[in-house]
Amino acid sequence: MKKITMLLSLSLAFILVFVACEGPAGPRGYDGYDGYDGRDGRDGVPGMETIFFEMYQNDWFASSDQFGRWFYTINMPEITEDVVNNGAVLCYRRANIPEYEAFEAMPITTLIREDGIQFTNELWYSHSVGKLDIDWWDSHPTDPIAPGYDMYFKIVILHPSSINKLDGVDVNDYNAVAKVLELDDRDTQVINSKDFKIK
Repeated sequence: MKKITMLLSLSLAFILVFVACEGPAGPRGYDGYDGYDGRDGRDGVPGMETIFFEMYQNDWFASSDQFGRWFYTINMPEITEDVVNNGAVLCYRRANIPEYEAFEAMPITTLIREDGIQFTNELWYSHSVGKLDIDWWDSHPTDPIAPGYDMYFKIVILHPSSINKLDGVDVNDYNAVAKVLELDDRDTQVINSKDFKIK
């Protein structure tokens, strides 16, 4: 009986010691990324934001020092230094086809033949901290053509926490990217050029 009592006492003492032990607190985790409108990421893809940007043909600025170039800069605070250094920004233009929802990856080059002259329209994008730049280049040798229609862009901002979701995915294939990131199932914030132009 004494042995059982002693074993029970020792067991209880060990249990109390281990239950009372608590190690030092670990470092605080990173805050989750909010969506463009302040909501948390949805559909199992945290660390990603999608923005649908509407741009009108008369919003382009003609470059004063580069022949055949028009440009547009969007103020986009979602593009943080961490995104620039460790994440990604993808930009897709909605195809200009009535009643057909399709997106094409930028940059986009269109070959044009007009009056025996062959030239191109090129649509590019680049990003830096807090900004997204869109460029239109027309290579006509004497009379470059300015953008002549409204354009709609889907911008996908991937923070470092979600960049690995695109491992092995062709980012030029919108359908492949949309499937992996569930782009078409997410709420997309719509912004327009009136509010986000940087002159």
